[in-house]
Amino acid sequence: MSAVFPRRIVTPFLLTFSLLLFAVLSGCGPAGKDGKAVVKGTVTIGGSPANSGQVTFTIGNESLSGMIDPQGNYSVVGLTPGEAKVTVTNLSIPTAPITPGMPGAENVVTKPIPIPAKYGNVETSGLTFTVKKGENTYNIELSK
Repeated sequence: MSAVFPRRIVTPFLLTFSLLLFAVLSGCGPAGKDGKAVVKGTVTIGGSPANSGQVTFTIGNESLSGMIDPQGNYSVVGLTPGEAKVTVTNLSIPTAPITPGMPGAENVVTKPIPIPAKYGNVETSGLTFTVKKGENTYNIELSK
């Protein structure tokens, strides 16, 4: 004896499944495949790598950000190509006490290098970058 499912249950299920499958398969692919861009680079302050913070690209009404790692590297994914205004800011994130030898302790920034406030405002940062489809590199050199 085989189970027979009423058509009113199967049809909505198949439609929903098909739509979800389409959404997953057509989602974000590698940079450039969907017309979007990735910008990677290093942030330095007075010649030394910034060891924490955030880089934000604003193109029109869209703003996307990436975190600065302890070596000064950042990456911002999913940007629409165009002329971007760029800001760089410190982040105030409270941290738990770090014990030497603790896993990951070497990657925790306990004393962030201050980023001058003028770089945190699109009107005063003076930073712009033309984002092109695919992968881009933008090394940001800030003065103290």
